[in-house]
Amino acid sequence: MISEFDNAMDIVRGNYYYDESKSVAGQLLQGFSRSTRERFQQFIGYNFSQGRNIGGDVNQVTYYRGAVLANLQFGEPKIAKHSGMTMGNLINGWNINSTDDLMFMHENGHVLQSQRYGFYYGLWQAPASLVNQIA
Repeated sequence: MISEFDNAMDIVRGNYYYDESKSVAGQLLQGFSRSTRERFQQFIGYNFSQGRNIGGDVNQVTYYRGAVLANLQFGEPKIAKHSGMTMGNLINGWNINSTDDLMFMHENGHVLQSQRYGFYYGLWQAPASLVNQIA
């Protein structure tokens, strides 16, 4: 119960976590983009992450350069299947071992696409990725 609360607060803080490698102006622009152009996918990503956490499906929250990883680590890290889903700056992961993990790097690329394309990411890239996973 306590870890779920801690994870929930980490996910909330992730809404206000910006890329520390950017200048102050760059971070302000990132915050503005997140609350305007990226609002659609940010809303979905945030609520999906919190829903997973309430259901006990998150046991680790990590921050990296403006992205938030809500992860469920289970099984042997080197052999367990891992996957992820990204909306806004929230990466929902299953068995993503670290920020050096290839799956994390792939999902972080979606965070960058969300920043670049704004609202259109939720209309174009996210559905294409979902169809690719189903097929």
